Amino acid sequence: MNAPEPHHLTADELDAILDGTIVERASVHVAGCTVCRTMVELDRRVVDALAILPPVDPAPGFSPRVMARVSIHSPPVQVTVRALGARRRVVVGAALVGAAVAGGFAWATSNPAEALAWAEPALQGIGQTLWTSLQAAAANMVEQPWFDGTRDLLAAPARAIPVIGAAAALYAAALVGLRRLLAEPVPDARW
Repeated sequence: MNAPEPHHLTADELDAILDGTIVERASVHVAGCTVCRTMVELDRRVVDALAILPPVDPAPGFSPRVMARVSIHSPPVQVTVRALGARRRVVVGAALVGAAVAGGFAWATSNPAEALAWAEPALQGIGQTLWTSLQAAAANMVEQPWFDGTRDLLAAPARAIPVIGAAAALYAAALVGLRRLLAEPVPDARW
């Protein structure tokens, strides 16, 4: 699919033309559009005029003088009545939600049989979802290109035992390394 023809040059296309890396679509457009051709010519004149100017270095101490005159004022934080009301509503809402959750736990603790009866459909749904997810993950793994090679490698016990042993050794080494990373340094370790 071809991109729609722009009405005029974009800034990137204009820069490409001025740099000499002309985009074909832009050059075709410039050939037929007097507005863009004029814009390219005017920009080329500006670039050429800027190129002949001598480089200008700022006077010594220019930056410190400018920065000394710059002052950044941060306005004081003003709490409006509306903001205070909003904060109060959030605090009251959070307290109500917390009280409802605590009340629910208290009720469930005092009525465990009824709480389990109410929660059983949800727990069954979660169990079914987890089982479906496990089946999907297994089906996805079986379809991976590396699965056949791995299955063939682990099919014979003579090949599976060294692989499992190497994996166990790698796991043990990782645990030792993690333990060393989490250990506090000895005070006289001379770091």
